[in-house]
Amino acid sequence: MQALRAAGAGEVELHGYTHLHPDVRAWATSSDRYDAIAWYRELGPAAEAKLAALPLEAHPLTRGIDEIRHFFGVSPTTLICPGDEWTPKALVRALDLGISLVSTYYLGLRHDNRFCWTTYVCSPYLDQPGAGWFTAGVPVVGYFHDRDPSLEGIGWVGRWLDRWREAGARKLMDFRELAAAVGRRLRLDDGSLGTHLTVTGREAPALVRPLEVLLRVSGKRPPSRLALHLDEHELSLEVCPLDGELARVTIPVWP
Repeated sequence: MQALRAAGAGEVELHGYTHLHPDVRAWATSSDRYDAIAWYRELGPAAEAKLAALPLEAHPLTRGIDEIRHFFGVSPTTLICPGDEWTPKALVRALDLGISLVSTYYLGLRHDNRFCWTTYVCSPYLDQPGAGWFTAGVPVVGYFHDRDPSLEGIGWVGRWLDRWREAGARKLMDFRELAAAVGRRLRLDDGSLGTHLTVTGREAPALVRPLEVLLRVSGKRPPSRLALHLDEHELSLEVCPLDGELARVTIPVWP
């Protein structure tokens, strides 16, 4: 995992702490501990009473983040709840801990102090590629479990990624890059002093790769350069013209 991270080929995110019900003693003495799914839904409704009784530092999300920080030196941006089960209180805790995205079959995006859900960003299984997933023109989240490559070999992942590319995928990004992009607000102003792009989002994760932005200056061709206001920084960016009124600028990774 560290080698993949060092190569820029992936990142670690938050999947709870153990995947197991937080009352470990109750699980260990239960006759259905290997059969009842609720024991393996760490943040689900069946665990809510136990979670409410825990101090904040013992909450599974807190402990999971602490472990990721300890072993990987990074704070996670995204929560994937065990078994896709959670309660409103679990999501409030995730907000308090600075989580930017919640990924289930749909995607929850942090907006100030709440998560807003989009039903257009879907999460099909990795072995379900299809051009139809890209109709909305928004990201598609592919997921799989370690069971698949452990049974089929690591080539299983590569083969299905190739199939996704054949279906129309053009770019692969991890959740950190996505959170860094969608956590920012962009405003384009075209005045007497020229075209000015303002980008805000101090609470968003830092950019890990340059961010490409499409822009349109209505009624005229885009300028050759524009001024960028990025937090407290002022930059001048080259504008790459596309078709008609459309153009593209690339926001650099800023220290």
